Amino acid sequence: MSTYCPLPWIFQAVRNNGHLRICCQANVSENRGLLRNADGQIFSAANDSMASARNADLMKEARLNMLSGKWSSACQRCKQEEESGLRSRRGYENDIWAERFGEEWARRNTRPDGSLDVNEVPAVSFDIRLGNKCNLKCRMCGPADSDMWYGDHVAIHGNSFEDTQGNVKIERKNERQWITTDPSYNWYENDFFWKHLESRAAFIEHLHIVGGEPLLIEKHYDTLQFLVDGGFSQNITIEYNTNLTVLPEKALKLWRNFRSVKIGVSLDGFNEVNEYIRFPSSWNVIARNLNRLNSEDGPYELWLSSTIQVLNIYNITDLIKWKLESNLNKFNTSKKLPFITSHVVHNPVHYNIRALPPSVKVKAEAKFSEFKSWFSEWSLTNIEDPKNRIHMQSRLDHLLGSWIKYMNSRDESKHMDTFWRTTEQLDRLRKQNFSEACPELYADLSAFK
Repeated sequence: MSTYCPLPWIFQAVRNNGHLRICCQANVSENRGLLRNADGQIFSAANDSMASARNADLMKEARLNMLSGKWSSACQRCKQEEESGLRSRRGYENDIWAERFGEEWARRNTRPDGSLDVNEVPAVSFDIRLGNKCNLKCRMCGPADSDMWYGDHVAIHGNSFEDTQGNVKIERKNERQWITTDPSYNWYENDFFWKHLESRAAFIEHLHIVGGEPLLIEKHYDTLQFLVDGGFSQNITIEYNTNLTVLPEKALKLWRNFRSVKIGVSLDGFNEVNEYIRFPSSWNVIARNLNRLNSEDGPYELWLSSTIQVLNIYNITDLIKWKLESNLNKFNTSKKLPFITSHVVHNPVHYNIRALPPSVKVKAEAKFSEFKSWFSEWSLTNIEDPKNRIHMQSRLDHLLGSWIKYMNSRDESKHMDTFWRTTEQLDRLRKQNFSEACPELYADLSAFK
Protein backbone atom coordinates (compact mmCIF):
# COMPACT_ATOMS: atom_id res chain seq x y z
CA MET A 1 0.00 0.00 0.00
CA SER A 2 1.34 3.43 -0.92
CA THR A 3 1.88 5.95 1.85
CA TYR A 4 3.05 8.64 -0.55
CA CYS A 5 1.84 12.21 -0.14
CA PRO A 6 3.25 15.11 -2.19
CA LEU A 7 3.10 17.63 0.67
CA PRO A 8 6.60 17.11 2.16
CA TRP A 9 8.00 18.05 -1.24
CA ILE A 10 5.90 21.03 -2.34
CA PHE A 11 4.22 22.46 0.75
CA GLN A 12 4.75 24.57 3.86
CA ALA A 13 2.43 24.84 6.85
CA VAL A 14 2.23 27.48 9.58
CA ARG A 15 0.48 26.95 12.93
CA ASN A 16 -1.65 29.60 14.65
CA ASN A 17 1.37 30.67 16.71
CA GLY A 18 3.68 30.89 13.68
CA HIS A 19 5.48 27.60 14.28
CA LEU A 20 6.19 25.59 11.14
CA ARG A 21 4.98 22.03 10.87
CA ILE A 22 4.90 19.27 8.32
CA CYS A 23 1.11 19.35 7.95
CA CYS A 24 -1.95 20.36 9.98
CA GLN A 25 -3.01 16.70 10.26
CA ALA A 26 0.14 16.01 12.27
CA ASN A 27 -1.18 18.13 15.14
CA VAL A 28 -2.60 14.97 16.76
CA SER A 29 0.74 13.13 16.61
CA GLU A 30 3.13 12.95 19.55
CA ASN A 31 5.50 15.64 18.25
CA ARG A 32 2.65 17.61 16.58
CA GLY A 33 4.57 17.65 13.30
CA LEU A 34 6.84 20.51 14.40
CA LEU A 35 9.91 21.36 12.33
CA ARG A 36 13.10 22.07 14.28
CA ASN A 37 16.48 23.48 13.37
CA ALA A 38 19.85 21.90 14.17
CA ASP A 39 19.71 23.36 17.69
CA GLY A 40 16.31 21.81 18.37
CA GLN A 41 14.44 25.11 18.18
CA ILE A 42 11.10 25.18 16.38
CA PHE A 43 11.13 27.12 13.13
CA SER A 44 8.84 30.17 13.17
CA ALA A 45 7.34 31.96 10.18
CA ALA A 46 7.74 35.22 12.10
CA ASN A 47 11.51 35.36 11.76
CA ASP A 48 13.09 32.09 10.51
CA SER A 49 14.15 30.92 7.08
CA MET A 50 11.23 29.20 5.37
CA ALA A 51 13.69 27.58 2.94
CA SER A 52 15.77 26.00 5.72
CA ALA A 53 12.64 24.57 7.35
CA ARG A 54 11.91 22.55 4.22
CA ASN A 55 14.92 20.34 5.00
CA ALA A 56 14.26 19.93 8.71
CA ASP A 57 14.92 16.40 9.98
CA LEU A 58 11.21 15.54 10.22
CA MET A 59 10.66 16.52 6.58
CA LYS A 60 13.57 14.37 5.42
CA GLU A 61 12.40 11.44 7.51
CA ALA A 62 8.85 11.68 6.16
CA ARG A 63 10.05 11.75 2.54
CA LEU A 64 12.22 8.67 2.97
CA ASN A 65 9.44 6.80 4.80
CA MET A 66 6.92 7.61 2.09
CA LEU A 67 9.28 6.47 -0.67
CA SER A 68 9.73 3.16 1.15
CA GLY A 69 6.02 2.66 1.85
CA LYS A 70 6.20 3.31 5.59
CA TRP A 71 3.88 5.45 7.70
CA SER A 72 5.64 8.21 9.61
CA SER A 73 4.57 8.96 13.17
CA ALA A 74 3.43 12.41 12.00
CA CYS A 75 1.06 10.79 9.49
CA GLN A 76 -0.97 8.59 11.85
CA ARG A 77 -4.16 10.62 11.45
CA CYS A 78 -4.29 9.93 7.71
CA LYS A 79 -3.48 6.27 8.37
CA GLN A 80 -6.35 5.89 10.87
CA GLU A 81 -8.82 7.72 8.64
CA GLU A 82 -7.95 5.64 5.59
CA GLU A 83 -8.34 2.45 7.59
CA SER A 84 -11.88 3.60 8.46
CA GLY A 85 -12.73 4.42 4.86
CA LEU A 86 -12.61 8.18 5.47
CA ARG A 87 -11.15 10.49 2.87
CA SER A 88 -7.79 11.51 4.29
CA ARG A 89 -5.78 14.64 3.65
CA ARG A 90 -3.21 12.44 1.89
CA GLY A 91 -5.83 11.18 -0.55
CA TYR A 92 -7.13 14.68 -1.16
CA GLU A 93 -3.67 16.07 -1.90
CA ASN A 94 -2.81 13.19 -4.22
CA ASP A 95 -5.99 13.88 -6.18
CA ILE A 96 -4.78 17.45 -6.73
CA TRP A 97 -1.05 17.04 -7.26
CA ALA A 98 -0.11 13.44 -8.09
CA GLU A 99 -0.29 13.86 -11.86
CA ARG A 100 2.53 16.44 -11.73
CA PHE A 101 4.19 15.60 -8.41
CA GLY A 102 3.79 11.85 -8.15
CA GLU A 103 5.98 9.30 -6.43
CA GLU A 104 8.41 8.82 -9.33
CA TRP A 105 8.88 12.57 -9.61
CA ALA A 106 9.60 12.64 -5.87
CA ARG A 107 12.22 9.90 -6.18
CA ARG A 108 14.05 11.85 -8.86
CA ASN A 109 14.11 14.98 -6.72
CA THR A 110 15.01 13.51 -3.34
CA ARG A 111 18.59 13.15 -2.18
CA PRO A 112 19.72 10.00 -0.33
CA ASP A 113 19.34 11.76 3.04
CA GLY A 114 15.78 12.86 2.22
CA SER A 115 16.63 16.51 1.54
CA LEU A 116 15.69 18.65 -1.47
CA ASP A 117 17.32 21.33 -3.54
CA VAL A 118 14.80 23.97 -2.48
CA ASN A 119 15.60 26.14 -5.51
CA GLU A 120 15.03 23.31 -7.97
CA VAL A 121 11.88 22.17 -6.12
CA PRO A 122 10.11 25.36 -4.97
CA ALA A 123 7.21 25.28 -2.55
CA VAL A 124 4.01 25.83 -4.53
CA SER A 125 1.43 25.36 -1.78
CA PHE A 126 1.08 27.03 1.63
CA ASP A 127 -1.22 26.35 4.60
CA ILE A 128 -1.28 29.56 6.66
CA ARG A 129 -3.00 29.80 10.06
CA LEU A 130 -3.41 33.50 10.80
CA GLY A 131 -3.24 33.52 14.58
CA ASN A 132 -6.21 32.93 16.87
CA LYS A 133 -8.29 36.07 16.36
CA CYS A 134 -11.86 34.84 16.05
CA ASN A 135 -15.45 35.88 16.69
CA LEU A 136 -16.62 32.42 17.82
CA LYS A 137 -15.61 29.99 20.55
CA CYS A 138 -16.60 26.60 19.18
CA ARG A 139 -16.96 23.81 21.73
CA MET A 140 -14.23 21.62 20.19
CA CYS A 141 -11.73 24.49 19.99
CA GLY A 142 -9.74 26.27 22.68
CA PRO A 143 -7.66 29.37 23.36
CA ALA A 144 -4.92 28.44 20.88
CA ASP A 145 -7.53 28.49 18.10
CA SER A 146 -9.74 31.36 19.28
CA ASP A 147 -9.02 34.33 21.53
CA MET A 148 -12.76 34.36 22.29
CA TRP A 149 -12.04 31.26 24.41
CA TYR A 150 -9.77 33.08 26.88
CA GLY A 151 -12.37 33.96 29.51
CA ASP A 152 -14.04 30.54 29.45
CA HIS A 153 -10.69 28.80 29.66
CA VAL A 154 -9.75 30.83 32.74
CA ALA A 155 -13.08 29.98 34.40
CA ILE A 156 -12.67 26.25 33.77
CA HIS A 157 -8.93 25.54 33.68
CA GLY A 158 -7.14 28.58 35.12
CA ASN A 159 -5.22 31.51 33.67
CA SER A 160 -2.80 29.65 31.40
CA PHE A 161 -2.67 27.01 28.69
CA GLU A 162 0.03 25.01 26.97
CA ASP A 163 0.93 25.37 23.32
CA THR A 164 4.04 24.52 21.35
CA GLN A 165 5.80 27.71 22.51
CA GLY A 166 5.25 26.71 26.16
CA ASN A 167 2.97 28.06 28.86
CA VAL A 168 0.75 30.93 27.70
CA LYS A 169 -0.67 33.29 30.35
CA ILE A 170 -4.12 34.85 30.02
CA GLU A 171 -4.85 38.21 31.65
CA ARG A 172 -7.96 40.34 32.09
CA LYS A 173 -7.78 43.53 30.00
CA ASN A 174 -11.07 44.97 31.22
CA GLU A 175 -14.43 43.81 32.51
CA ARG A 176 -15.40 42.20 29.19
CA GLN A 177 -12.09 41.28 27.54
CA TRP A 178 -9.24 38.85 28.17
CA ILE A 179 -5.85 38.97 26.47
CA THR A 180 -2.48 37.25 26.39
CA THR A 181 0.78 39.17 26.34
CA ASP A 182 2.37 36.29 24.42
CA PRO A 183 3.07 37.78 20.95
CA SER A 184 3.09 34.41 19.17
CA TYR A 185 -0.52 34.58 17.94
CA ASN A 186 0.20 37.93 16.29
CA TRP A 187 3.07 36.47 14.24
CA TYR A 188 1.33 37.44 11.01
CA GLU A 189 1.68 41.14 11.87
CA ASN A 190 5.40 40.79 11.18
CA ASP A 191 6.27 41.77 7.58
CA PHE A 192 9.02 39.12 7.47
CA PHE A 193 6.74 36.27 6.37
CA TRP A 194 4.69 38.30 3.92
CA LYS A 195 7.82 39.60 2.19
CA HIS A 196 9.05 36.02 1.84
CA LEU A 197 5.71 34.96 0.38
CA GLU A 198 5.67 37.87 -2.04
CA SER A 199 9.24 37.07 -3.12
CA ARG A 200 8.04 33.57 -4.07
CA ALA A 201 4.87 34.78 -5.77
CA ALA A 202 5.90 33.50 -9.22
CA PHE A 203 5.98 29.91 -7.87
CA ILE A 204 2.83 29.95 -5.72
CA GLU A 205 -0.08 27.90 -7.01
CA HIS A 206 -2.14 27.39 -3.87
CA LEU A 207 -2.72 29.40 -0.70
CA HIS A 208 -4.83 27.83 2.04
CA ILE A 209 -5.74 30.54 4.54
CA VAL A 210 -7.24 29.67 7.93
CA GLY A 211 -7.63 31.34 11.33
CA GLY A 212 -8.98 31.88 13.91
CA GLU A 213 -11.37 33.48 11.47
CA PRO A 214 -9.24 34.46 8.46
CA LEU A 215 -11.72 36.93 6.97
CA LEU A 216 -11.17 39.14 10.03
CA ILE A 217 -7.44 39.47 9.39
CA GLU A 218 -6.73 42.73 7.57
CA LYS A 219 -3.03 42.00 6.99
CA HIS A 220 -3.59 39.21 4.50
CA TYR A 221 -5.68 41.40 2.19
CA ASP A 222 -2.55 43.49 1.53
CA THR A 223 -0.76 40.44 0.14
CA LEU A 224 -3.81 39.46 -1.92
CA GLN A 225 -3.72 42.95 -3.41
CA PHE A 226 0.01 42.53 -4.13
CA LEU A 227 -0.69 39.27 -5.96
CA VAL A 228 -3.47 40.91 -7.97
CA ASP A 229 -1.45 44.01 -8.85
CA GLY A 230 1.56 41.92 -9.89
CA GLY A 231 -0.47 39.67 -12.17
CA PHE A 232 0.30 36.59 -10.03
CA SER A 233 -3.26 35.94 -8.83
CA GLN A 234 -4.41 34.53 -12.17
CA ASN A 235 -2.11 31.53 -11.55
CA ILE A 236 -3.09 30.99 -7.91
CA THR A 237 -5.87 29.06 -6.22
CA ILE A 238 -6.82 30.61 -2.91
CA GLU A 239 -8.64 28.48 -0.34
CA TYR A 240 -10.31 29.40 2.93
CA ASN A 241 -11.88 27.70 5.90
CA THR A 242 -14.30 30.25 7.34
CA ASN A 243 -17.27 30.35 9.68
CA LEU A 244 -18.82 32.84 7.20
CA THR A 245 -20.26 35.00 9.94
CA VAL A 246 -18.63 37.82 7.98
CA LEU A 247 -18.27 38.30 4.22
CA PRO A 248 -16.34 41.51 3.47
CA GLU A 249 -16.95 43.27 0.16
CA LYS A 250 -13.19 43.77 -0.30
CA ALA A 251 -12.72 40.01 -0.13
CA LEU A 252 -15.31 39.42 -2.85
CA LYS A 253 -13.67 42.09 -5.01
CA LEU A 254 -10.17 40.62 -4.64
CA TRP A 255 -11.24 37.00 -5.09
CA ARG A 256 -12.55 37.67 -8.60
CA ASN A 257 -8.95 38.05 -9.77
CA PHE A 258 -7.71 34.60 -8.74
CA ARG A 259 -7.57 31.48 -10.86
CA SER A 260 -9.82 29.69 -8.42
CA VAL A 261 -11.37 30.46 -5.05
CA LYS A 262 -12.17 27.50 -2.82
CA ILE A 263 -14.21 28.16 0.30
CA GLY A 264 -15.14 25.59 2.90
CA VAL A 265 -17.83 26.98 5.19
CA SER A 266 -17.61 25.45 8.65
CA LEU A 267 -21.06 24.29 9.76
CA ASP A 268 -21.57 21.59 12.35
CA GLY A 269 -25.32 21.27 12.33
CA PHE A 270 -28.56 22.82 11.26
CA ASN A 271 -29.82 25.99 12.95
CA GLU A 272 -29.80 25.71 16.77
CA VAL A 273 -27.37 22.76 16.78
CA ASN A 274 -24.79 24.82 14.91
CA GLU A 275 -25.47 27.82 17.16
CA TYR A 276 -24.92 25.62 20.22
CA ILE A 277 -21.62 24.12 19.00
CA ARG A 278 -20.28 27.23 17.27
CA PHE A 279 -21.23 29.86 19.86
CA PRO A 280 -22.19 32.72 19.48
CA SER A 281 -22.93 32.33 15.78
CA SER A 282 -26.28 33.26 14.25
CA TRP A 283 -27.81 30.81 11.81
CA ASN A 284 -29.68 33.62 10.05
CA VAL A 285 -26.47 35.58 9.44
CA ILE A 286 -24.66 32.51 8.11
CA ALA A 287 -27.59 31.54 5.87
CA ARG A 288 -27.68 35.08 4.44
CA ASN A 289 -23.95 34.97 3.67
CA LEU A 290 -24.25 31.49 2.16
CA ASN A 291 -26.90 32.75 -0.24
CA ARG A 292 -24.81 35.81 -1.08
CA LEU A 293 -21.79 33.66 -1.85
CA ASN A 294 -23.93 31.26 -3.86
CA SER A 295 -25.10 34.16 -6.06
CA GLU A 296 -21.60 35.53 -6.73
CA ASP A 297 -20.09 35.23 -10.18
CA GLY A 298 -16.49 34.16 -10.15
CA PRO A 299 -14.11 31.21 -10.10
CA TYR A 300 -15.67 29.64 -7.01
CA GLU A 301 -15.63 26.12 -5.64
CA LEU A 302 -17.79 26.04 -2.51
CA TRP A 303 -18.64 23.44 0.08
CA LEU A 304 -20.05 22.95 3.56
CA SER A 305 -17.46 21.53 5.94
CA SER A 306 -18.47 19.70 9.11
CA THR A 307 -16.58 18.29 12.08
CA ILE A 308 -18.27 15.04 13.04
CA GLN A 309 -18.39 14.86 16.82
CA VAL A 310 -20.40 13.74 19.83
CA LEU A 311 -22.57 16.87 19.82
CA ASN A 312 -23.85 16.49 16.25
CA ILE A 313 -23.87 12.73 15.72
CA TYR A 314 -27.69 12.59 15.93
CA ASN A 315 -28.29 15.79 13.95
CA ILE A 316 -25.67 16.04 11.23
CA THR A 317 -28.05 14.49 8.71
CA ASP A 318 -30.43 17.41 9.34
CA LEU A 319 -27.74 19.66 7.86
CA ILE A 320 -27.40 17.40 4.82
CA LYS A 321 -31.17 17.42 4.38
CA TRP A 322 -31.27 21.21 4.62
CA LYS A 323 -28.49 21.45 2.03
CA LEU A 324 -30.38 19.15 -0.36
CA GLU A 325 -33.59 21.13 -0.03
CA SER A 326 -31.94 24.57 -0.19
CA ASN A 327 -31.08 26.61 -3.28
CA LEU A 328 -27.33 26.40 -2.63
CA ASN A 329 -26.69 24.90 -6.04
CA LYS A 330 -23.04 26.01 -6.16
CA PHE A 331 -22.08 24.19 -2.96
CA ASN A 332 -20.75 20.62 -2.89
CA THR A 333 -20.93 20.09 -6.62
CA SER A 334 -18.07 17.58 -6.57
CA LYS A 335 -19.01 14.04 -7.59
CA LYS A 336 -16.82 12.71 -4.79
CA LEU A 337 -18.35 14.96 -2.12
CA PRO A 338 -21.90 15.82 -3.20
CA PHE A 339 -23.35 16.23 0.31
CA ILE A 340 -20.93 17.81 2.77
CA THR A 341 -17.20 17.69 3.30
CA SER A 342 -16.39 16.23 6.68
CA HIS A 343 -13.65 15.24 9.05
CA VAL A 344 -13.97 13.59 12.43
CA VAL A 345 -12.91 15.36 15.62
CA HIS A 346 -9.87 13.56 17.03
CA ASN A 347 -9.23 15.89 19.96
CA PRO A 348 -10.50 16.81 22.48
CA VAL A 349 -11.15 13.11 22.85
CA HIS A 350 -14.38 13.67 24.84
CA TYR A 351 -15.90 15.08 21.61
CA ASN A 352 -14.53 12.23 19.49
CA ILE A 353 -17.41 10.00 18.35
CA ARG A 354 -15.42 7.01 19.64
CA ALA A 355 -16.28 8.35 23.11
CA LEU A 356 -19.99 7.69 22.62
CA PRO A 357 -21.40 4.87 24.76
CA PRO A 358 -22.19 1.67 22.79
CA SER A 359 -25.97 2.09 23.01
CA VAL A 360 -25.74 5.62 21.60
CA LYS A 361 -23.54 4.40 18.77
CA VAL A 362 -26.20 1.85 17.89
CA LYS A 363 -28.88 4.54 17.84
CA ALA A 364 -26.69 6.81 15.69
CA GLU A 365 -26.34 4.00 13.17
CA ALA A 366 -30.11 3.55 13.16
CA LYS A 367 -30.57 7.27 12.47
CA PHE A 368 -28.14 7.06 9.56
CA SER A 369 -30.11 4.12 8.18
CA GLU A 370 -33.36 6.10 8.45
CA PHE A 371 -31.75 9.00 6.63
CA LYS A 372 -30.55 6.77 3.81
CA SER A 373 -34.14 5.58 3.37
CA TRP A 374 -35.38 9.17 3.37
CA PHE A 375 -32.82 10.10 0.72
CA SER A 376 -33.77 7.14 -1.42
CA GLU A 377 -37.38 8.34 -1.52
CA TRP A 378 -36.45 12.02 -1.91
CA SER A 379 -34.10 11.31 -4.80
CA LEU A 380 -36.83 9.57 -6.83
CA THR A 381 -38.67 12.86 -7.29
CA ASN A 382 -35.73 15.29 -7.11
CA ILE A 383 -32.93 13.65 -9.12
CA GLU A 384 -34.03 12.91 -12.66
CA ASP A 385 -30.96 11.09 -13.95
CA PRO A 386 -31.07 7.46 -12.70
CA LYS A 387 -27.28 7.13 -12.91
CA ASN A 388 -26.78 10.23 -10.81
CA ARG A 389 -29.38 9.01 -8.34
CA ILE A 390 -27.53 5.72 -7.91
CA HIS A 391 -24.21 7.54 -7.63
CA MET A 392 -25.53 9.90 -4.97
CA GLN A 393 -26.97 7.02 -2.95
CA SER A 394 -23.62 5.24 -3.17
CA ARG A 395 -21.73 8.32 -1.99
CA LEU A 396 -24.13 8.77 0.94
CA ASP A 397 -23.71 5.13 1.93
CA HIS A 398 -19.93 5.56 1.84
CA LEU A 399 -20.00 8.83 3.81
CA LEU A 400 -22.20 7.54 6.62
CA GLY A 401 -20.48 4.15 6.58
CA SER A 402 -17.06 5.72 7.08
CA TRP A 403 -18.29 7.61 10.15
CA ILE A 404 -19.76 4.40 11.56
CA LYS A 405 -16.57 2.44 10.95
CA TYR A 406 -14.45 5.09 12.62
CA MET A 407 -16.91 5.48 15.52
CA ASN A 408 -16.89 1.72 16.21
CA SER A 409 -13.15 1.25 15.77
CA ARG A 410 -12.47 1.98 19.45
CA ASP A 411 -14.37 2.37 22.72
CA GLU A 412 -13.42 5.67 24.35
CA SER A 413 -16.60 5.99 26.42
CA LYS A 414 -14.50 6.40 29.57
CA HIS A 415 -14.30 10.06 28.53
CA MET A 416 -18.04 10.64 29.02
CA ASP A 417 -17.35 12.06 32.49
CA THR A 418 -15.16 14.75 30.95
CA PHE A 419 -17.76 15.38 28.27
CA TRP A 420 -20.48 16.01 30.84
CA ARG A 421 -18.31 18.10 33.14
CA THR A 422 -17.17 20.32 30.24
CA THR A 423 -20.65 20.57 28.73
CA GLU A 424 -22.26 21.67 31.99
CA GLN A 425 -19.49 24.17 32.76
CA LEU A 426 -19.77 25.79 29.32
CA ASP A 427 -23.57 25.82 29.50
CA ARG A 428 -23.38 27.81 32.73
CA LEU A 429 -20.77 30.23 31.40
CA ARG A 430 -22.51 30.81 28.08
CA LYS A 431 -26.10 30.57 29.29
CA GLN A 432 -26.74 27.74 26.87
CA ASN A 433 -28.70 24.55 27.38
CA PHE A 434 -27.64 21.19 25.98
CA SER A 435 -31.07 19.71 26.67
CA GLU A 436 -32.75 22.39 24.53
CA ALA A 437 -30.27 22.36 21.64
CA CYS A 438 -29.97 18.55 21.37
CA PRO A 439 -32.86 17.10 23.41
CA GLU A 440 -32.71 13.52 22.15
CA LEU A 441 -28.96 13.21 22.51
CA TYR A 442 -29.15 14.83 25.93
CA ALA A 443 -31.70 12.26 27.07
CA ASP A 444 -29.71 9.31 25.76
CA LEU A 445 -26.40 10.49 27.22
CA SER A 446 -27.91 11.42 30.60
CA ALA A 447 -27.66 7.81 31.70
CA PHE A 448 -23.87 8.09 31.40
CA LYS A 449 -23.30 11.17 33.55
